[in-house]
Amino acid sequence: MLFLHSIMLTLDYGIIDQINSLPLINLVALLLLPFMGGMAGFFLLVSSMGNMISMQRHLQAGKPVKSLAIRQVLGGIILLIFAVLTEAWIGYHGALGEAILLKEDWLMTGLTRGYHMETIHTIAWCIIINGLVHAALARNEKWKDVDRNIKIYVVLAILIVVLTLPIWLAVDSLIPGYPYATYSDIGRANSNLTIQYPFPGVSTFWEYIYLFPLAAIAGQPEPIFPYLAISFVGSIFGIYLSQERDKIPRDFPKRGMQVGFILFFIGLIGLIVTYVDLLINQSLDVTLTTYLRLWDHRSYTPDGPGNTHWFGWLFQLLCLNGASIWATLFIIYMVEYRGKGAIFAKKTQPIRRYGFVAFTVYNNQWIIFFGQLIVSLLFGLTVYSKFGWGGVFLVMLLTYLIFEIILRLWEKVDYVGTLEWCMGTIGSFMIPARKQMVSEESGEIPKWWKMGTPKVQKAFYNVDWLNVVLPSEINHKQKKESRLAWKLSLVGLLLFPLSIVALNIAKNSTELEGKNPYNSRAKILSLVSLIFTAIWITLAIIFTPNMLGIPL
Repeated sequence: MLFLHSIMLTLDYGIIDQINSLPLINLVALLLLPFMGGMAGFFLLVSSMGNMISMQRHLQAGKPVKSLAIRQVLGGIILLIFAVLTEAWIGYHGALGEAILLKEDWLMTGLTRGYHMETIHTIAWCIIINGLVHAALARNEKWKDVDRNIKIYVVLAILIVVLTLPIWLAVDSLIPGYPYATYSDIGRANSNLTIQYPFPGVSTFWEYIYLFPLAAIAGQPEPIFPYLAISFVGSIFGIYLSQERDKIPRDFPKRGMQVGFILFFIGLIGLIVTYVDLLINQSLDVTLTTYLRLWDHRSYTPDGPGNTHWFGWLFQLLCLNGASIWATLFIIYMVEYRGKGAIFAKKTQPIRRYGFVAFTVYNNQWIIFFGQLIVSLLFGLTVYSKFGWGGVFLVMLLTYLIFEIILRLWEKVDYVGTLEWCMGTIGSFMIPARKQMVSEESGEIPKWWKMGTPKVQKAFYNVDWLNVVLPSEINHKQKKESRLAWKLSLVGLLLFPLSIVALNIAKNSTELEGKNPYNSRAKILSLVSLIFTAIWITLAIIFTPNMLGIPL
């Protein structure tokens, strides 16, 4: 997220106009960035999965359903309040970020952007809704009926997708042009502010009230219609994984990955047809502009900036979230289904450190602007200039170094003062179940400023990972690891990072399963894939479309 946003915030997209004279690697990057930026559903999926596991653990401990509902609703409301605070005032897109960039309209941003439906808003709304849904399903010990609850969540997910377009059209009939029409378009003010947001001095009191839930169900960029469906999918994963280890289906990840791939493939074909239609009936510029908005999960409609047909949003949803489902279950399979929990936790500590206080990291991405400022001054450019790739990489390096120093120092005081700490502290006083949990964990009622402290040792260093399959249960006589390496090396021909994974597994499997045709072929194929990747990247850095005689 941090590196991706560094690129998106500081890259000079004017390179698109010069794409024919620039190395092909620029074209590759421009194709990858929108897709990666559109993978916000991955975070919602993982969040919902963890939230469901937490709810199931609450019920498994014999705690009442009522306290679960209260915990979820109040916890979701607290997160929603902080989401608004982040987007409107203290985040990198909020008033603080705008002020750092010396923008004159930073105050207007603070007064309006809280109605922006970012992923963190979606997660908050989904925590509330999922909590109420699961509390309703859990009555009379029905939370134990795994098959029943999974079927219900499947139906609910499908229902949300089916209702999405009717909901959007209903909101549009209520407020014509919502959410992309501007106040200038409707003649209420001379402003390009879109009517999704209230306009200070123009909007009525009631508009301030009802525009907020409307943003949740039909605003941009990530409304709960259809993204509540993705949250329900995450809940299904959580229900599976919260069972006793011997009851968790061994084929769960594989079946889920197959479903994810099918959804991705359908969505991909649909998007390709959509882009071809735009290319034929409109222009290359319109097609590229639409693709670059792949991150906006509300825009792929005829009345949106995506300017697509009415089902563009559906293909967008399936493609991006099919990939998210596949990626999530692939990680689960590679870790929990191979007994690698502890090893994975230790090796990924440098990455997980950013995820441990992810909301704070997300909020504080205005640090990127300081890196941008330093690089601008270093090259004698106007402050906060946009850069080519060289400048962008310098910004990424500076941003990483600053965050690394801050997080390591912050860890020494248990992240007191982070947004996670703030929400945890407030929740400890407002939510009875959380206050009880804190007291049980510490054996006493700690001081107020320790009530919401993230548990660094327990939740970061000494993680209690669930290994669905223990290392001793892997059948090495059947060459399980070697076969896995071989399969991954085949997929790695298309997704070269998997070649690195395959090569590592193949090497380790030689010690456990001996040298055999599977790991031998996996090593060769992985090396071929990596060499081929290195060659085409090198060529893409050297050659331009004009040099190859294929101008775009």
